Amino acid sequence: MYSSVVYTLCSVPIGGLVDLFPSSSRLYKAVTASGFAVLALSFAILAPALPRTGPGAPPLSALPPAELNSVSAVMVAMGLKGVGSALSNNAVYPDMVLLLPPDKMTLASASGLWNAAYSLGWAFGPLLGGLLYEASRTAQLCVGHDLASCDAGSGDADGAGVGAGEAVACECEWAPHNGFDSMATIVAAVSAVYGVVLLGACLLNVGALPPSARALRRSLF
Repeated sequence: MYSSVVYTLCSVPIGGLVDLFPSSSRLYKAVTASGFAVLALSFAILAPALPRTGPGAPPLSALPPAELNSVSAVMVAMGLKGVGSALSNNAVYPDMVLLLPPDKMTLASASGLWNAAYSLGWAFGPLLGGLLYEASRTAQLCVGHDLASCDAGSGDADGAGVGAGEAVACECEWAPHNGFDSMATIVAAVSAVYGVVLLGACLLNVGALPPSARALRRSLF
């Protein structure tokens, strides 16, 4: 909810600012790069990106995991995610169509490709995230019906269940490498790398294509 509300509130003013500069590919890429930088920070807080290395070990991050593994930290992270999402996608479509012929069919084709790519991302993102979670999980946190063992006060390493004493193979307390942390760390790293790529494209003014490249780009539509 925090991410969606913040995204909605931020998209309108960010879109208005983007419209003030209708011919600057460099600025469009800078706005998108800033969005991915904010997304990287958001997922780094969700991870946390630098947890404790083991029981009793000092934290590698500035804040101990107990501070980052909290509702308030999640609220901040998801709020930042809304800001980052608004910054990262509002300038993409204007940058796509900047050098295209301004006829309706060309713009409609570009819009269709943009929305198709966005929809594919929404479809494949959770699938890829699930695979990352499964691949990186070595310590599982109790979720769903397994939380009953935590509510009953069973928080030991083997996660003994309640009632019939059935074992629950999960941890009731935060533990490093629980899958969620590793997945968020990977997403944070990918977001940061893509932000750097966009920043490089901004500095090199990649959007200013030569006439031959413009003709090729137009022919694709």
